[in-house]
Amino acid sequence: IFSKNMEFEKANTIKHKLESLDKYEKCVESTRIGGYLVIADEFKTTFGLQNTPIDIEMYDNSHTNGDCQVSALVRYTNGKKNTSEYRKFNIKTVDGPDDYASFDEVLRRRFTRLLKERKKLPDMVIIDGGKGQLGIAKRVFDELSLTNQIDLLSISKNAQHRSDTLHFIDGRSIKFENKKFFNLLATIQDEVHRFVITFHRKKRTKSVIG
Repeated sequence: IFSKNMEFEKANTIKHKLESLDKYEKCVESTRIGGYLVIADEFKTTFGLQNTPIDIEMYDNSHTNGDCQVSALVRYTNGKKNTSEYRKFNIKTVDGPDDYASFDEVLRRRFTRLLKERKKLPDMVIIDGGKGQLGIAKRVFDELSLTNQIDLLSISKNAQHRSDTLHFIDGRSIKFENKKFFNLLATIQDEVHRFVITFHRKKRTKSVIG
């Protein structure tokens, strides 16, 4: 507008302000990422992980008494939502409520495709559940030769439905601590639960109406 009115000085001032704001935002984001990498690397070292968890995927299932079964994943990159990598899955091969079989199907579909398309693998994969669900995921990862490439964990909740225990494939179980990375994992678990429940409700509503 200013340029059209020959107000070049004002237009130039606004341009410089926008450029300065862009540089400031990039600086702030760079600082945030640097802070995240510090806590992520600390978590890696403390628990003997293979990778610094830059890209984290978490999976959850939802159904109503075995009906309208769905699964979903959310991905966080450098501690922030990476919504372009969120995915929804309709369960195709499982009859009745079977959390284990649902995870088996979804993980096979997801990682067979990532490998086939040579897409970037996540550094960490988290399953919503306990040791049983984690065991299913490990079996899939073993068969796809992913166990030595991706850190695989699961998170179980307590009676208040809050993130409570972190399970590792070597058999360790660690109670959640009031630390930044644990708080992030709890946030991711809440997010994947919200995402899959929303998907399930839409599918169920469509099923009832249709």
